[in-house]
Amino acid sequence: MFKQSVDEGSLVIDVTGSNRMDVKFLCDQFDLFTYSHIWDSLTVIKAPKVTSVNGDRIVLPNDFSITNYPNPFNPSTKISYHLPQSGSVKIVIYDLVGRIVTTMLDAAEEKGYHTIDWNAKDENGYDLPSGIYFALIQSGRFTTNAKMILLR
Repeated sequence: MFKQSVDEGSLVIDVTGSNRMDVKFLCDQFDLFTYSHIWDSLTVIKAPKVTSVNGDRIVLPNDFSITNYPNPFNPSTKISYHLPQSGSVKIVIYDLVGRIVTTMLDAAEEKGYHTIDWNAKDENGYDLPSGIYFALIQSGRFTTNAKMILLR
């Protein structure tokens, strides 16, 4: 519990399995920047031991993950993902209210580390406004997402 002269809030910690922890700071005041009562959040993922470094990217074994860099970003961001096995992969970008913005990938991919670029445009090629977006990746029985912040 957090209490300041004006704001009150709580820190919520959600542990998933043995390798993921999501932390959110919930406040009683509505944040106009994020359009929610979640004022801040972070995710900690415990990865297996790093086995190799290839250029500026780290290759993690047997880990299904997605992230982006830079974050916040403008005008584009690199979406990196790791697949523990080959198969069909779908990456969809959603806005804060859950509407599909664009489908980045819907194809078969080999297992391993991959990167794609997103230029913050919708399916029609229009520039998107500043805001929070989510990259959702689905492959086989795996599903996860990354929170991305676009600042224009």
